[in-house]
Amino acid sequence: MKKRIYTLVLAVAGAAMLAVSCGPDEVVEPADPTYPVGGVMRQTVTITGPSGQKVDMEMVLVRGGLFYRGALPTDPEALDCERPMHPVLITSDYYISAYEVTQEQYEVLTGGQNPSVFARGGDYPVENVTYEEAEVFCQTLSNRTGSTFMLPTEAQWEYAARGGHFAPQEATLYAGSNHVERVAWYGANSELMPRRVGEKAPNALGLYDMSGNVWEWCRDWYADTVYRNYVKDTAVNPYYNIEIEERVIRGGGWNGATSSCRVSDRDHYVPTERAGYVGFRVVQEI
Repeated sequence: MKKRIYTLVLAVAGAAMLAVSCGPDEVVEPADPTYPVGGVMRQTVTITGPSGQKVDMEMVLVRGGLFYRGALPTDPEALDCERPMHPVLITSDYYISAYEVTQEQYEVLTGGQNPSVFARGGDYPVENVTYEEAEVFCQTLSNRTGSTFMLPTEAQWEYAARGGHFAPQEATLYAGSNHVERVAWYGANSELMPRRVGEKAPNALGLYDMSGNVWEWCRDWYADTVYRNYVKDTAVNPYYNIEIEERVIRGGGWNGATSSCRVSDRDHYVPTERAGYVGFRVVQEI
């Protein structure tokens, strides 16, 4: 894992806000892209616990499509693992949870378990959960609902974070905005703790906290150079399944820098280890 993930950010500049000076007393921020009104398809999945407790999980439809994954050559904060930017084709539709899995949802499904360091229950994201525990959650949810749930691939995650089939023509730096404060909890504004899901603005698909709050597990094993495999051809449903040491995590967290909240940022973590800034969300196959 990159060292910056461990650093509690006390100063943020440059990437935190983009602004245009219009005069000695006036600063106007450039507007974010306009997203479509309506048209987002949602469904509710009911999570049932071993003793019959129930809680809902909101899912958002993501239509398959083509997008460009990775960082722009002009992004000064991008690392080599985010390059080159390359076309990716997602051939199937899928649902993704509108919010990070909450502590209440985790507790209901598991019969009261809550591994979180910041154990507040309710709408706070579950964290301090291992990759294996996140997969068990998905498998258990699949068994109880009859649908197939899993962690997103890295490509599914970034496609959804960028807005999926509703993505604006001009990509945003963070999930839904070029202004990190509008969409993300990170080291300088979180009071150094996870926050309730859904308190910041959503992206074009209506997904919350795709930037910031807690990092999110993805199914792929992490490789620094995997993007170089797609220099010439479009990557079709890419999924890096060669076992190495660590799994991909995405989105940035409450203790990190604004650079980690960028939609192209990639990081990694040992799947058997825990951290109070790592959680997850789920996808549902159609």
